[in-house]
Amino acid sequence: MRDFGHGQAIRHVVLFKFRPGVTWADPRAAAAEEATVGHPGQIEEILSWEFGRNLASRAAAYDFALIATFAGQAEVARYLNHPDHLRGVRLWQEIATWVVADFPVGAPAVDASARSAGAGGLTHKGTSNGH
Repeated sequence: MRDFGHGQAIRHVVLFKFRPGVTWADPRAAAAEEATVGHPGQIEEILSWEFGRNLASRAAAYDFALIATFAGQAEVARYLNHPDHLRGVRLWQEIATWVVADFPVGAPAVDASARSAGAGGLTHKGTSNGH
């Protein structure tokens, strides 16, 4: 398997799920969201920052999503230890659990606009990781 992530930009994805009884009406949820929204103004390692409340009503859905881009793994590590990020972590810990995935920008992708007779009717594009 190819070792992605060294010396290239990293996409950082976090999905938050409220603990039972917590909703967006809870002031703690607003405080956690506000802290997250403010991270780019405090943490210089962040290259891009997208976030939002979930719109889906499916039971499996998470409540809040975050997608960030960093120049590399060292920048992700600095972000994870930054005081502003740690403050946000403490706020989210009170009200939610979450899952995280970090992957290299430019990892294998599928172009859904280019349909073909291949698997699932989609065309694979990007770099190969041996799978």
